[in-house]
Amino acid sequence: METIEKIVSRTLGINLKAKTRARQYVDARYIYFKICTELTNKTYSEIGKTLDKDHSTVTHAVNKYFPTAYDYDPKFKKNFEECLDRSKRALEIAKYSIEETEVSILYNENVDLKKRLKEANIELAICNSEKPMDLDPELVKMLERVPEDKMELFLIRLDALTKMI
Repeated sequence: METIEKIVSRTLGINLKAKTRARQYVDARYIYFKICTELTNKTYSEIGKTLDKDHSTVTHAVNKYFPTAYDYDPKFKKNFEECLDRSKRALEIAKYSIEETEVSILYNENVDLKKRLKEANIELAICNSEKPMDLDPELVKMLERVPEDKMELFLIRLDALTKMI
């Protein structure tokens, strides 16, 4: 709803939180309320709280005032249509940005897990190897970093990790 509030404010050049009953401010708030009811799943109370109004103000705006103003005031209708269109576009862009971010996070996690699996398989090979001299010195160093009292726990976790994959 913050996105919608910014769009309506910028489009109409109005501070929606201003404490005034001037027609242009009331119209802008009512446009905001109507767009929020159409594009979000928020309750009237939740929508009203964003502008320090209660649910009855939102109910009046959406059910009583809006239909009349939309039908009989061309400027109001034009402003609403413009704000609605911009809000829809902004929310679509935000949706794709979130999806791209989630995909990026999942990809990075996948790369990290593959790396950890590779390391775990190498360490398992070290643990199972009877000839540590045949192993890469870096791998031996990695294994040596595990404290002796934690080695059993390390091997159990390593075995569980390899079984999961």
